[in-house]
Amino acid sequence: MKRQRLLKYGQRCMMLFNSNFFLYVFLPAFLLLYYAAFFGTKHPVAIGNGIILIFSLLFYLCTGGKSIFLLLCVIVCNFACAQVMEAFPAHRRMMLAGGIAANIGVLLYFKYSGFLYENLARIAGVFDADTAKRFLDIALPVGISFYIFQAMSYLFDVYKGMAAQKSLCKFALYISLFPQLVAGPIVRYHSVCSEIDRRSVDIDCIYEGACRFVAGLGKKVLIADILGNAVDSIWALQPASLSAALSWSAAFLYSLQIYYDFSGYSDMAIGLGGMLGFHFPENFILPYISANVTEFWKRWHISLSSFLKDYLYIPLGGNRNGVFRTYRNLLVVFLACGLWHGAAWNFVFWGLYHGFFLVLERFLDNRFHFRMKGFAGRAVTWFIVMAGWVLFRAGSLEGALSFYKAMLGAGVLEGYQYFSYSYYIYPRVLAAAAAAFVMAFWPFLRLRERFQNSRVRGFAMVLVLMICMAYMSDASFTPFIYFQF
Repeated sequence: MKRQRLLKYGQRCMMLFNSNFFLYVFLPAFLLLYYAAFFGTKHPVAIGNGIILIFSLLFYLCTGGKSIFLLLCVIVCNFACAQVMEAFPAHRRMMLAGGIAANIGVLLYFKYSGFLYENLARIAGVFDADTAKRFLDIALPVGISFYIFQAMSYLFDVYKGMAAQKSLCKFALYISLFPQLVAGPIVRYHSVCSEIDRRSVDIDCIYEGACRFVAGLGKKVLIADILGNAVDSIWALQPASLSAALSWSAAFLYSLQIYYDFSGYSDMAIGLGGMLGFHFPENFILPYISANVTEFWKRWHISLSSFLKDYLYIPLGGNRNGVFRTYRNLLVVFLACGLWHGAAWNFVFWGLYHGFFLVLERFLDNRFHFRMKGFAGRAVTWFIVMAGWVLFRAGSLEGALSFYKAMLGAGVLEGYQYFSYSYYIYPRVLAAAAAAFVMAFWPFLRLRERFQNSRVRGFAMVLVLMICMAYMSDASFTPFIYFQF
């Protein structure tokens, strides 16, 4: 049901970074006005902020439709809460609790009400199909998980003593900044507040940002989307028709697809921010070179994992109150991580799956001073993460279990024939997978560092952009995977 709700957004998300409308109309018009203001007026930052805010709200209106009213409500309410918190410091704890509760309440209603009703009503024996349908039909606002977390981080910053933003427009700019609005990275207020008031834009930052944006577009269009076509075709088959080889191939391809899809979006967001004079945090640092699952979560979706660490794990006690409470805290954090990604049991178990391996690694380190490392550690970690992605990709827990059975050899061989001979872009899938696999590891990082200082970098990025545009003109639009969260 959740995928059906999101499909309605996917059909109208004409304003995402990999859409023709965004690349050919929205972005050129925005940059033309923004740079005209920045290089041609006496108050470049103030006028530039106004242009960004207008285009950010327009971006969200075209992407999220009526959900813009919820976004505006969240902006106004959190702005007011911070003002009251600063004006009445004696009551700031109460205001923080109220503000966080209100934000979580919004998230619970729009994202989790159907899931909660269905499961609690079944437990209580009062389940009603019509009532469940009304809850499940609540449209999921685009980017709600990201901008709600940003709003909460702002309240935490003000609670800890940071000055509240006095301008509603500047606060609205922080929440709605379109480069990272719908799929992150999650930007903390304290990391960007100074740049809202004062920032510089020059040719170097425009060039670096543009190269980062194009690199992200290439990840999405030339790797993730091509791999995604194969993954979707395999997953559309009945599990009983899948061979073990085919199901493992799908899991392998999806592990590459989701990395290049999400890191591609993050690169595009960071690049766009750089072109505007903002410095957004890195969200991925070669996660598949990790020697253990603990290291993986220091490299994967860094803005989310650091948010959960600072605002959930540490307040719960972190690792300060004994090993068993540490294990409990890790499981709670990764339960929250799974639920953040989606209101479904497969996401719950995906989060607990990762939490279990973090607890296991901590236990082995504490008890036996054993920690995975080296090539063997990387291989085992890749296997653990790849197997976990089945839970993430499956539409339900039942679907994931059926797929796991196929991976263990419970299917048949006909699916392999379908993949080999009937899938019409198989050579492109193979090439994309090979390129993706090579670029996922550390030797490519060294090559990229050398390439960044090369004179041919600009020409290479222009070539990548031209290939992406040619491919996009001939292919159907594919939303980013994390667009649904």
